[in-house]
Amino acid sequence: MDYLIVDEDYNPILSIELDGHYHKYTQDKDKRRDELLKSAGIPVIRFKEIPDIKVIRKTISRYI
Repeated sequence: MDYLIVDEDYNPILSIELDGHYHKYTQDKDKRRDELLKSAGIPVIRFKEIPDIKVIRKTISRYI
């Protein structure tokens, strides 16, 4: 997990992953982590590359 967004009480509300060149080697591990986070009610957002700040804001605003 690259970033974890928390609420004012430090409860996790969103996980953000940046899939870089190494992602092809960690896909199974990433899938298991995504399933665990989702089962805990924490959505996961994945970006294949670092997006423009406007894209980040728009995507995150759907969850917070």
